[in-house]
Amino acid sequence: MPLDAESQLERKVAFVERTLGQPLDAVHASPLELGYRARLTLGRGAEGACVFRQAGSHNEIAIRACPVARPEIGAVLARMPPLPPEVRTVELRSDGDGVVVSLYAPGRGASPDLSAFQPEALGVAGLALNGGPRAGDCRSHLSVAGIEHAHSPSTFFQVNLDVNECMVGRVVKEARASQPAGVLDLYAGAGNLSLPLAAEGVSVTLMEREGAAMADARRTAERHGIPLETVGQDVARFRGGDLFFDVVLLDPPRAGAPGVLEELLLTRPTPRPWPGTFGLRERPAIQCPPWSSSTCFRRPTTARRSVSSAAPESQAVPRHVWVVLAVAVLAVSSAAPLVKLSGGVHPLTLGFWRTAGVGLLLVPWLHRPSQRDGRLMVLAGVCLSLHFWSWFASLSHTTVLRSTLLVCLGPLWLGLAEWLILKNAPTRRFWGGIGLALAGTAIMSGSGLGAGSLKGDGLALLGGLLGSAYLFAGREVRQHMGIGPYACGVSLVAACVLLPLALLFHAPLVGHAPAGWWAILGLTLGPQMLGHNGFNYVVGSLKASVVSAAILLEPLGAAALAASLLAEMPSPLEASGGLVLVLGVGLATLGPHGIKSA
Repeated sequence: MPLDAESQLERKVAFVERTLGQPLDAVHASPLELGYRARLTLGRGAEGACVFRQAGSHNEIAIRACPVARPEIGAVLARMPPLPPEVRTVELRSDGDGVVVSLYAPGRGASPDLSAFQPEALGVAGLALNGGPRAGDCRSHLSVAGIEHAHSPSTFFQVNLDVNECMVGRVVKEARASQPAGVLDLYAGAGNLSLPLAAEGVSVTLMEREGAAMADARRTAERHGIPLETVGQDVARFRGGDLFFDVVLLDPPRAGAPGVLEELLLTRPTPRPWPGTFGLRERPAIQCPPWSSSTCFRRPTTARRSVSSAAPESQAVPRHVWVVLAVAVLAVSSAAPLVKLSGGVHPLTLGFWRTAGVGLLLVPWLHRPSQRDGRLMVLAGVCLSLHFWSWFASLSHTTVLRSTLLVCLGPLWLGLAEWLILKNAPTRRFWGGIGLALAGTAIMSGSGLGAGSLKGDGLALLGGLLGSAYLFAGREVRQHMGIGPYACGVSLVAACVLLPLALLFHAPLVGHAPAGWWAILGLTLGPQMLGHNGFNYVVGSLKASVVSAAILLEPLGAAALAASLLAEMPSPLEASGGLVLVLGVGLATLGPHGIKSA
């Protein structure tokens, strides 16, 4: 027995709530019960008639009128001529003004007679064949949330234009409330949900496998002057950690999105039991047909490693995670002692071989970035190269402990940059941490190691400042680009900067003693591959605050290695000043009231 519109809506709502296991926040019914469909797909029946095929059967119903279709589509349908034998399906597409007739003739080399379908004869805006324009204007011009779209004949758009406007407005409102730095739009189509956010300055990444839809999204973004990152791949290939985001938009096809939520939760795991939020601030904005909900929202069950900055608090941390964290701290702590053990290898040479080695090891993950990402990665690479040059040079004039401590002031410079450039006002806790760190620096300076130490301290401070500039330049790119391609690209840029500088300053690239080559190898494999990659691994299982606190152990680890390998014993003033400095940096950067991480 056919159900009325109200009963259909009640059944759909009940099905979705049963599948999700929680009530819906809101239900927006279509303002029209009839005459709302902006797309209508029909098959070819006997004698070329337009027919509707019932699901799960071979029954065909000839269609000359459709009460749920928009009036302009109904008018075209009433005067539709017989479909040519080569044509299998026809789609009537309306943007509210004109109708596009899109025919599909799948046979190779098929050339149906289309004379009766010319726009002038049929009274339509355009005629398309197999997704390509044949006559007239074949684009569907839609205005959604202030974005003017022009969809190609094969690009998907929502069938109910009024409900779509309501849905996009709700999604934009919910996403905006999270103040996201990065939004990931899966099954993005032509950017229906996310382009309005991109227009507001939010960094947006679209993932979609259909080339025509991606091309439409890029053209729309260019017309509006909107920066946009696109990834042309099947969402089913998305793996946890490939891209990073604060908010994810998921608008799956009818088949649903089995397995996709699991990968998303690996990237941004929820701190609460299912159903919950994806990580710290983000909340999923999800729209999908009710009949696909059971596959779309299937609960993830596979136990796998996470790569997010927030882990479920209820899960016990595996023992090997703590081992990896300890190895990572030891690896990054070895950087400064290795520079001193290199036997006088020039700082430019050390920086070049370290960045070139890392870049070459990560080449399999390299891919071409967008123009904007490319510019930011070049800037980050330049800052990274100068950071290594100044920091490594400082170790020729000061102790390992002093140099490492002063470089670790970087998070404070980063917080100041966010205040001055991004207008993120620091808290009192942050200013207190800065005061404590400066007090520790003053205590260390009282140890009186002479002019050489002052030069080394200045170079170390410059190295920390440049390191912060490197992080700040790459913060936007890292919101949506994985660590592999980003580290590879930035490292290769840094190597390309350091190579001509080494040649200019006559820094020998080869001909070093074995100790020098061992130091270069250790810098490449230790601090970078084991250290930084180790931190990226454990951050999926430990709180970000725990990992950040562990990173602050680097100066202590470096001092311990310097004492055992180089006989560098810190003075009482250096030791006490260093402790105060570390406490100051920790106060400013750790916990919920510190600065936001990049």
